[in-house]
Amino acid sequence: MGTSQIIMVILSVVLVGIAVAFAVVVFHSHSVNTSRQLLVTDLDFLASQAIRFWRTPESMGGASHNIDESDQEALEFFLRWSGNTDATDSGIYTIKANADGTIEITGTGNEIGKDGINPVRATLILDPSSHEPLNIVIEN
Repeated sequence: MGTSQIIMVILSVVLVGIAVAFAVVVFHSHSVNTSRQLLVTDLDFLASQAIRFWRTPESMGGASHNIDESDQEALEFFLRWSGNTDATDSGIYTIKANADGTIEITGTGNEIGKDGINPVRATLILDPSSHEPLNIVIEN
């Protein structure tokens, strides 16, 4: 093999290596973004179910427009959860009824987030009596 052929082989190997590294970075970024979107979608669905619980009369297992931490077990039962935690393919979710009438739902995804250590995490604070009931904070 001549010198020019060896240089072409080395150049080809370097270019393939760069392309593979770029593809790995792009794929990881896409999987993290997908995990965030799945968490937010699930949180949105859980928020709609929690609002439905808030609006349902107590005689039918709801909160009758009044919720506090004493409604935690009824909320879990309404959502058909066993305890305050539930898992799906996209992550693990916890729910908490607070004394101030808000409901806090936290989702922890399956993908490692931007920091490379902790998983993607999103928290939704729901105030059913407010005109703007949803507040979502995405961490990592």
